[in-house]
Amino acid sequence: MAVQAERARLRANQEAKVSSAIRDVMLRIPDAISFADTEAEASGIAKSPEGKFVLTYLLATRNVLKPVLSDLHAVNPELLQPLGGREYNPERTIDMVGISVAHTLAENSTNLHNTWIRTEEQARWRPVKPAEDSWEHAERFIFVDPLDETSAIPKGNRVQSTGLAVYDRNGTLLTMGVMSLVDDAMMFIDHTRGSQPERPVRQAEAMPDPIRIATLTRRMYKMRDLPLFTSGEAVLAAESIGGYVVLSMMQEKIDAMIDPVKGNPWYEYIIWGPAAEALGFVVTDAEGKPIDRAEIVRRGIEKNPGDNYRVPFVISRTPEIHKKILTLLKKPAEDKTP
Repeated sequence: MAVQAERARLRANQEAKVSSAIRDVMLRIPDAISFADTEAEASGIAKSPEGKFVLTYLLATRNVLKPVLSDLHAVNPELLQPLGGREYNPERTIDMVGISVAHTLAENSTNLHNTWIRTEEQARWRPVKPAEDSWEHAERFIFVDPLDETSAIPKGNRVQSTGLAVYDRNGTLLTMGVMSLVDDAMMFIDHTRGSQPERPVRQAEAMPDPIRIATLTRRMYKMRDLPLFTSGEAVLAAESIGGYVVLSMMQEKIDAMIDPVKGNPWYEYIIWGPAAEALGFVVTDAEGKPIDRAEIVRRGIEKNPGDNYRVPFVISRTPEIHKKILTLLKKPAEDKTP
């Protein structure tokens, strides 16, 4: 009862802030989910209940938001109003669309028992079913980023995407997907329990000249004097990190995504990191060492480190590009010649 009461209170607070603009969008969600369910079933690519949930979520969120984002300059300003959260990346009204799709799908699912869900903007775990009030017995954990790059909408930058991943409590990835909300790009992986999808083998290719890098501009003050950018061997090609960049790397429009200084929040990394790995990209920390994603997930579930736990990383399309970037990230040796 306590869980139900808390959920009702949170929803009441949210609904009080919802404008007529977002209500019009939210009214489309039931039809979008119904259509997406048919699309997901017809595709035949989802192999598990978790995979069906992920694929339906991606398709439904796209069905609702792609028309809204068809002209970024025409997006109703009320949809971009902050509702709280971090000052540099607040939860906005439009984020409620993906959040509502995720929770509606989860609550109505008959196959997701003992499952808890968390969205980026609502940084706390919630049971999919109200009766499941103990995370210690949960079997699955769903992480959702309902709308990545909302801050780029007023600028007219078409980089919006959504992504989610499902893990078991041991930190094993069950299924995940990333969907562009402004074009038709998507990546999705699913596998039956106990198996792992095969990672594609990427063929060696010529070193791009220059290497096209994606990173956050607010990190550049720490990197602008490194050879990565002073040598002329790399250029800043995208001022973002997330689903848009992963899909752009898949399309070979960007060569690497890096956040070696401060790192991504853990709950974001465990969506974009495995998406890159599934595409055959090289993923390490800033020193070139493997990242223990399973431990990150377990820590996020059991120890609940909050939003302060971050994962520095370097993700490259090929091993050759990765090796070059790691070299260019090192500070140049001081000249001690007298």
